[in-house]
Amino acid sequence: MREREIERLMAPVLERESSLIERLVGWSGINSGSRHLSGVARMAECLRGEVATLTPDVAMIAFPPQLERQDDGTLVGREVGPGVRGRCRPEAPIQILLNGHLDTVFELSHPFQQARREGQRLVGPGVADMKGGLLVMLEALRILESAPGRDRIGWEVILNSDEEIGSPSSGPVLAEATRQFHLGLVFEPSLPGGALVSARPGVGNFLVRVRGRSAHVGRAFADGRSAVVALARLVTAFDDLNREPGVIVNIGRLSGGNGANIVPAAAACRLNVRADSEATRRWVSARMAELVAEAGRGEGIEAEVDGRFTRPPKPMTPAVERLLGEFRTCAREIGFDLGWAPTGGGSDGNILCAAGLPTVDSLGVRGGGIHTEGEFLEISSVTERISLTARFLLKLAGGDIRLGGDFDPQRRGF
Repeated sequence: MREREIERLMAPVLERESSLIERLVGWSGINSGSRHLSGVARMAECLRGEVATLTPDVAMIAFPPQLERQDDGTLVGREVGPGVRGRCRPEAPIQILLNGHLDTVFELSHPFQQARREGQRLVGPGVADMKGGLLVMLEALRILESAPGRDRIGWEVILNSDEEIGSPSSGPVLAEATRQFHLGLVFEPSLPGGALVSARPGVGNFLVRVRGRSAHVGRAFADGRSAVVALARLVTAFDDLNREPGVIVNIGRLSGGNGANIVPAAAACRLNVRADSEATRRWVSARMAELVAEAGRGEGIEAEVDGRFTRPPKPMTPAVERLLGEFRTCAREIGFDLGWAPTGGGSDGNILCAAGLPTVDSLGVRGGGIHTEGEFLEISSVTERISLTARFLLKLAGGDIRLGGDFDPQRRGF
């Protein structure tokens, strides 16, 4: 596709920066914390309407409940909010899966609820992570849908509602969806400075429970077995795993005990664990199991661990590197340089790549302070990132970018 034609197709959207930011301010004001189900549903309905302007084949998705282990060991089903799924031209020769999430980390009780403009920044809940990315995704598709070569590309949008809690319910839906696509695009915020993510670690959440023996401190202290003390030793051993390259073990929450004059019979801790490769993931999983088993061999002490890696490691692969290179070329044509680097955060890009789909991550806006009351986006990055993704899609539709065998679902064994 000729450069003049690409610029003509992109011009109408890029001239509407102020209205785009106004729309994003409205989205930011919808509280869609992962556990605020009515807010997530409202956000989903809003985005369903947006996707419906691009394709009539759009519907809400009901995800199954999340099964969550409580500190006392009971298994509880927790509802998650709905998602959105839109499909366009499933018969086209090139098929793209686009993913984003509707939820944020800011629950209804959090004081950070509204967006505000501060100079060249928009500060607000979810503006970068990732309601700004959803805006980029939809407007890039809008540009594609105005192009004469759009019939060569079919696409599906899947917007989930539990990404910020590890995608426990939507993860299997995303993995299954990869089977019919050539590549994936994920619209998490970019790295600082605008770089794309090349690789992500695997991420898992675990619950460790320890049971001891209760006793009166004054009358029978020696008969008791403190679950809190046993867990404290275990937590120290978990923390020592951070000495290993490529491993992060965060002790997120501790609970246990009751009255100070009672030897505590139960204690628990929650861990967030990250591993930079599949080999590291296997090692740290095995080592955690060994430590828990050792703790359970103490007299009167029982210990168990429950949980898993919900997001496998996302390595740099030749196919991903090829896609990153194409995006770098598109960026240079727009007038800026684009790099990439690994990061310690996880995303649904992990799930797509682990299922075999070459995926470019972090195509969303430039910003910072994500997951804090200072979350912001650089306003100029909205049109910049729309231009970047739209240019890639237009060049793919025009035949300027050609995919090889690494992108063929049949050759990947699906």
